[in-house]
Amino acid sequence: EKNYKIYVKEYEDKEAQFRYVGETTECEFDITGLKTETDYEFYVCDGNNENIKSRVRIARTYEFKDCNAVVVNYLHHRKLFQNYF
Repeated sequence: EKNYKIYVKEYEDKEAQFRYVGETTECEFDITGLKTETDYEFYVCDGNNENIKSRVRIARTYEFKDCNAVVVNYLHHRKLFQNYF
């Protein structure tokens, strides 16, 4: 079973380093503690070899006041995701 590590940073902060936010064996992952209305860069790497990683992607958070939640929507088909590794 594959293990993936996720890294993220704010898009506008060019001085910031990517920070590790967790890992998963699934094709989806929840990142908590993100600011609303903010662009983020993220990438996923192989849990056993961090030199094998996806391209950096950009996502934006949105606040949904009716349900008191912050949602980031970035969809990636599992087959394409697996092709990175």
